[in-house]
Amino acid sequence: MLDIKRVLIPDIKEFIKEKELEELKDFLKHLKPQDIADLLSLEEFSHAEKALLFRLLDKHEAAIVFSELYFEDQQKLLKYLSSNETITLLEDMDPDDRALLFDELPPEVVKQLLLKLSPEEREHTLTLLNYPPDSVGRAMTPDVLNVQEDMTVDEVIQKIRAVSEEVETIYDIYVLDKDEKLIGKVDLKSLVLSKGDVKIKEIMEKNPVYVRAQDDREKAANLIKKYDLISIPVVDSENKLLGIITVDDVLDIMEQEATEDIYKMAAVEAPEIEEEYLRLSPLERVKKRIPWLLGLLVAEVASSSVLKGFDETLSAVVSLAFFIPMLTDTGGNVGSQAVTLIVRALATGEFNEKKIGKVIIHEILTSFVLGLPLAIVGFIIAQLVSNSIHVAIIVSLSLFLVIVLSDTIGLLLPLLFRIIKIDPAVSSSPLITTVVDITGLLTYFTLATLLLKNN
Repeated sequence: MLDIKRVLIPDIKEFIKEKELEELKDFLKHLKPQDIADLLSLEEFSHAEKALLFRLLDKHEAAIVFSELYFEDQQKLLKYLSSNETITLLEDMDPDDRALLFDELPPEVVKQLLLKLSPEEREHTLTLLNYPPDSVGRAMTPDVLNVQEDMTVDEVIQKIRAVSEEVETIYDIYVLDKDEKLIGKVDLKSLVLSKGDVKIKEIMEKNPVYVRAQDDREKAANLIKKYDLISIPVVDSENKLLGIITVDDVLDIMEQEATEDIYKMAAVEAPEIEEEYLRLSPLERVKKRIPWLLGLLVAEVASSSVLKGFDETLSAVVSLAFFIPMLTDTGGNVGSQAVTLIVRALATGEFNEKKIGKVIIHEILTSFVLGLPLAIVGFIIAQLVSNSIHVAIIVSLSLFLVIVLSDTIGLLLPLLFRIIKIDPAVSSSPLITTVVDITGLLTYFTLATLLLKNN
């Protein structure tokens, strides 16, 4: 793997020091855009040096490099570019990358930049910005290769040669009817292997998989993964082709969605686009964590209220307090396992609302099987610690019930969130632990009160 800091920095610094800009320009031509973007993110270079390196890139490569930068670095670099340089850069960017940048800039800045774009590029950008942030429409690129069904293979190949630099990909070509509606798809391999006078409608794949612009972008990611696609077409309500989402877009989408889910499941505010941990100040990290922690702290007051409500039972049998951590921790672990499994299954589309009944039955049966051996172990531990058969029975039964309840809550909470249109990942381990603590203590002391009254 290329070690940029160790190998490239000294050479680049030397080129800049000696003002050997032509040599530096040739040097940069041998680097991949992603490696140049890494260079422009390093603190070893001043902002002026980064701007100099960026200006040495040709127009097309500069747009690719800029798209690979973190948003923070994009903002800083724009400050060092002239107005004409900025517009040239924005014009050459892919529409989806440009919309992503505009989405993060102040509205007044976006308004000024939009006015300076060409009418065509302005229309593309405004179209994407009008879609919801997490929709397919916001992530698609309108630069798509499409042909008519009555065209011949030779005609399509000629078109590919003419527009290859303007479209996102030439490997999937989408076929439209006379009303511009999507009716098929043909790949580059089929074109190359077919005779030149063959009509596209004879070799095209009919009824290709597609998504609508208003669909959630995760749907596009799941379909590309399921059908091993290079790209997927995006259509409107009338099935007219609007653009495509490519597999590289999907990789970015999946990474961002996975990052958001991990943050939410840890009860941390989801990060902004391409926001790295080390790029956040301590105060910014605190802001992302403290809202959830304060909320969970308030929720834990309910656990204290439960203990206070059963203070007579606890005073009568002090040894019951010994087993509170065992019950709550076990319940929290079981609930966290259930939440993780269900959130993962929902995210991958493994099951939907139609299969909820079957899933609930399976998970409840699983909780019974989990609960029995753990309850037996709990009985043995309680008997040894308390030397009381009554306490051992209470602990054992409570442990069994807590496991069943925790598993059920861990299953139902993300499903409920899904139904009410909240990200299931919000039903995080800290949240499920708090809920299980409250229900577990209620179960434990209610059962203890009832059994002790009868003895």
